[in-house]
Amino acid sequence: TAADSSTDSLIGLLSGIGAHVAEFLERRRAENLTVELARNKDEYLGLVGHELRTPITSITAYVEMLRDTDPAAAAEEVPDLLDVLSRNSDALQEIVDRLLDLVALDSGHTKLIREPVDLTEVVSAATEAAQPAADAAGLNLTLHLRPDTTVAGDAARLRQVADQLLDNAVKHTPSGGRVTVTLTRPDPATAELTVTDTGMGIPVEDHPRLFDRFYRSQRTRDRHIPGSGLGLPVTLAIVEAHRGQIRYAPSEAGTQVTVRLPIA
Repeated sequence: TAADSSTDSLIGLLSGIGAHVAEFLERRRAENLTVELARNKDEYLGLVGHELRTPITSITAYVEMLRDTDPAAAAEEVPDLLDVLSRNSDALQEIVDRLLDLVALDSGHTKLIREPVDLTEVVSAATEAAQPAADAAGLNLTLHLRPDTTVAGDAARLRQVADQLLDNAVKHTPSGGRVTVTLTRPDPATAELTVTDTGMGIPVEDHPRLFDRFYRSQRTRDRHIPGSGLGLPVTLAIVEAHRGQIRYAPSEAGTQVTVRLPIA
């Protein structure tokens, strides 16, 4: 039946996700842990387990619901169940991918491709990709570009930075708000990418923890804004690997994030 086929596909998907998690754990064991990480590994692994448990629990529950679905009602009920499973699978995939990113960046095993990268193209593409989500959220997304902003770096990783900053801004800005993306050269040696939003802002007490792994503010949780708490830590690691800097200027009335990178 359609329900059985969907269930089999979902079980296959879960097996693939499980293999991905196993790969992460195996890679983690293979790392030479620093003294500091070894001292804090119990806390770190506890955080990993906590973050993975939430989507896994939901996926497991909905798979059981699919198994119990009356074939006569499958056509009506299965699509909704699949939507929930898809969202939770995506959340789990995001956590695992970000964890693998952090492992690779922390260990130095990720070799950035050092080549001239036109940030104008990178930022334009990221903004274009974010436009549908901004439109769906009722936001005004604007882009201001400065030409001649070529840096030495890894285009794919820099695109990841731009995507993350835009994703954060769009998710945290209510309908009717604005997200502004600006690429400038404040001095001859520096390119500067700034993403500004008129979103809900970040309480002062949360500022020191913005780049902590798995950290999500209570306000974000209360409003059920999706996220893994790993996006900014990964972004910071990528920027620093490019010998750049990231500056976060949150307030109660919106947020501004600026990434500074050396010109090639």
